Amino acid sequence: MFPVLVAGKEMRALDALSKALETTERARGHLYGFHQLTGTADFELGDALPHVAACAPTACR
Repeated sequence: MFPVLVAGKEMRALDALSKALETTERARGHLYGFHQLTGTADFELGDALPHVAACAPTACR
């Protein structure tokens, strides 16, 4: 198979598309991290609420 020659403007277009895809992949990673953090916060809040409820009638008023 022979190598394909790509003109300068096509190469710039492919480079721009590649950069856009890379940015999208990075954003997806950040969203995944955000999803994990909010899920952890939800479980931690669920663990904390019984303790808050236990002290609410007396000391925590």
